[in-house]
Order: sequence, then structure tokens, then C-alpha cells
Amino acid sequence: MKPTVTAQNLAALPPAAARQRAFTLVELLVVIAVGAILAMVAIPSLRTTMQNNRLDTVSNQFAAMLSMARSEAVKLGQSVTVQSANAGNGTDWTQGWKVISPVGLNGGIVQQGGVLASPMTATGSVGSLAFDSTGRLSIPNGTSANFIFCVDGADPTKARGVTVAASGRVRVADMDKATGVPVENDQATLMQSCAVVP
Repeated sequence: MKPTVTAQNLAALPPAAARQRAFTLVELLVVIAVGAILAMVAIPSLRTTMQNNRLDTVSNQFAAMLSMARSEAVKLGQSVTVQSANAGNGTDWTQGWKVISPVGLNGGIVQQGGVLASPMTATGSVGSLAFDSTGRLSIPNGTSANFIFCVDGADPTKARGVTVAASGRVRVADMDKATGVPVENDQATLMQSCAVVP
């Protein structure tokens, strides 16, 4: 039996404004436009954050590897060498690195670092270095070594540095407050500029 429609039944219905309704096309387009604007603002910031994270990860891993090589030299009481994997271009560390011990399997290679993802580059002031049995740098003798990691191979303000003092102390370099470029070991001298290595 069908309910009959009366004036009393119609009065009991909620008003049109109180009823649920869908989005209009204009409202939907406004929401999409606002979302697109927010994405355009957020994406460059997200890219910079990801680049900084990559730089932090690689420079910290490199510093940890150098510290491990130093402690290995002290533990063994013998010199341990760290060298660029790219023998053709001694100061280019982009292709990775090797830690070589006089004692060990695999031709003395204790650890190897992998190739950096393009366009990231790594350049050092030296092509190899060695820690002696006291943990000091024996190569280069009496001077420090500096390494710079660049996220795009060109912009030194998007870089991290790692320094090794003549005493053998390894650390991630401080950044110059004015320029944002890494500075050499305990000095105000800016590290070499990032450069695309051939």
C-alpha cells in the first residue's frame, strides 16, 4: 500500500538546504586549483630536502669509512691505504673508493665504496691517503686531505665536505655561514669548488 502524499507529510520533510548534496563542478575545480598551487610550492622544497639527505648520507658514510680505515691501521699496527677507485683521474672519487690493508683477503681490499648516483660528484685534494700505525696521515705527509661531495656537480652551496687532519682526525666539514660552502679542516678557507669531473 502506497503512502499518500499530504500537506502534513510534505511539511515533515527537511528543508532543501539541510539535505545532503554533491560538489558542484565549480567547487571541484577550485579544490583542484588550490591543490595544484600547493604542489607547485611543495615540490621544490621536497627536492631540496631529498638532495640534502643524499649529501648527508654519502658524506657521513665516507667519513665513517675513513674512521674505520684509521682504526684498522692502529689495530693492525700497520699502514692502511684509502684510494679512489678511478685510477685514471686520481682526484675523482665519484667512481667509489677502496680501503686496502696489507693483511687481508681479496688482495688486501677491506672495504669498497660504490659509484655515486649521477649527477652527484666527489672530488678530493688527493687521490689516495694512508693512515700509519699511530692513526696519523702518512700520505699525504704532514698535510690534511679534503673531499667535497656535490649533489649536481656544479653548485658548491649544495655540497658537503669531509676533512682529514694531519693528525688523522676525520670529520664532516663545517659550512661557511656567509656562502654555504664547506670549509677546509679547522680553517676559514673554502673548499675547492664543485666541478663536473670528465
